[in-house]
Amino acid sequence: MKRNYAGFRIVLYLVFVLVSALLVFYFHPFSKQSGVKAVIDGDTIELSNGERVRYIGIDTPEKNQAFYREATAENQELLKKGKLKLEYDKDQKDNWGRTLAYVWIDTVMVNAELIKMGLASVYMISPNFKYKDELTACQKQARIKKL
Repeated sequence: MKRNYAGFRIVLYLVFVLVSALLVFYFHPFSKQSGVKAVIDGDTIELSNGERVRYIGIDTPEKNQAFYREATAENQELLKKGKLKLEYDKDQKDNWGRTLAYVWIDTVMVNAELIKMGLASVYMISPNFKYKDELTACQKQARIKKL
């Protein structure tokens, strides 16, 4: 008597697809979708869960430096425009315990936008180089536009 394994194969395939989808979702580089509690400055925010996030790949003026207020205000405006997502690189924490991330609002990377506006400069620290070329290109364009 020959058994029909077609039904078993379909169930096995569906289980495989479901488990694969869950693993992809779990390990996807976007996570920790939380609200912003406070904007600390142009390159640091505090999430509603108390976590401090330092933007990867950029540096903005500190207090008492030129354009500090502008960078902080623009960071705050960008964050109001959609849903926050964090994307991590190789290191997820800095020496001060802050989370390191590329900060996205919908499909816009805030890190890059601040550079494009001339309010941030590229500041790459090894090993977080995922968007090095993109951020460097943004800085080059901002310099050409004399921003």
